[in-house]
Amino acid sequence: MTYSSSLSVDIRHSILNADCAGYETLVKETIHPKVPIADVPVMVKSEFCRLHGLTDIQLAHNLEDPNDPGGYFIIHGKEKVLQRSSR
Repeated sequence: MTYSSSLSVDIRHSILNADCAGYETLVKETIHPKVPIADVPVMVKSEFCRLHGLTDIQLAHNLEDPNDPGGYFIIHGKEKVLQRSSR
């Protein structure tokens, strides 16, 4: 299980016809809205997390530990933390 959000884009596909003078004429345009391109992990308790801003009582009601500081990702069921390189 990975805690993530779907990333999507709107794609505009245009077919243009160019004449000898370099002028272009739109022949056909198709818009494909919200095409999913990736799943992006969400940091626990970040502003994109559903737990962000909840009170301790609300967290407990959702079976979450109010003392959990967050700041980590859940990827394939395991907690992952990004650490800064010591270079």
